[in-house]
Order: sequence, then structure tokens, then C-alpha cells
Amino acid sequence: ENSKLLDEVVVVGYGTMKKRDVTGAITSISSEAIEQKMATNVFEALQGTTAGVQVVSGSGQPGESSSIKIRGTSTFSAEGVTPLYIVDGFPVSSISDIAPTDIEDITVLKDAASTAIYGSQGANGVILITTKGAKGGKTTVSYNGYVQGKTIRKTLDVMDPYQFVMYNLSLIHI
Repeated sequence: ENSKLLDEVVVVGYGTMKKRDVTGAITSISSEAIEQKMATNVFEALQGTTAGVQVVSGSGQPGESSSIKIRGTSTFSAEGVTPLYIVDGFPVSSISDIAPTDIEDITVLKDAASTAIYGSQGANGVILITTKGAKGGKTTVSYNGYVQGKTIRKTLDVMDPYQFVMYNLSLIHI
């Protein structure tokens, strides 16, 4: 075993622990893994990379975002089972607006032992996102573009409510 790896420090809540002392299911995804996946949003970056994490797509309606479930949160109503999102040390209500190219690291805490530091808010798991910070030295400018349209391309001609009622009434009188 490598003694250097045993002494790595993990920041937990408001303190630090040695990595070997942390018990619990912790998964980390690096920015290189996100870039290789070519994800267009955070949900795509998490999908299929972490065991026990389900990324559930919405109904397909334009503008609707996905949701994340971490193991043990299967209920009949999906309300109130979202994990706690922490971005750069601050809790946020949604992570759908974070660009995958701005993410340095995503860490998922999946069980009660590791989420106990966040209290009842972390009962459904915790997703920690660290964004890329400013770097000293030579200034570089890069561009990464993505365009998405949110309109229905083709629609079907359907009856309005009045036409539907009149059609059904005409069938009854036959």
C-alpha cells in the first residue's frame, strides 16, 4: 500500500478527516471524466457514472429539467426526495444552470454516515460540486458553444373542445 494515499485529507462539513477514516459511500467525478463524456448539463455528467444514483428525465416538455435520486429514496411520490446540492460550499436549490465546463469536481455522498454532517437536509444524499476557480499566469480565452431550440417542430391539427363536443353529439343522434 502507498502510505501517501493513506494520509490524504478529506474535508467533511466543517472539519477535516484522513481519507482512511471516512466510512461511507463517496464517489467523485473529475472534470476530465465530464469532458470525455461531452455532457451538455450536470445531469448528463452524473448519469451512468455513479452507482446508486439515478438521473430521471422529465416528461420531455421543453424547459423541464431532470431530477436526481440517490439510493434508498424510492417512494410513490417523488416530491421531497431530492438530494442536498452544495456548490462551492453553499447550499443551492438547483444545479441545472451550472455549465459542465465550469465544474472541477463532483462528489456524491450516498449514505447516512457521510451525510450526517449536513443534518436532516442531507438525508436524501448530498451532491458536492466544486467549480473551476481563477488561475494565475498567462490569460487564455476559450469558447465552447452549444445551441438548443425549445419549440415543437411539427404539430397535428386537432379539434378544439367545442368541435369535440359537437362531434360526439352528432354521433349520439345517429
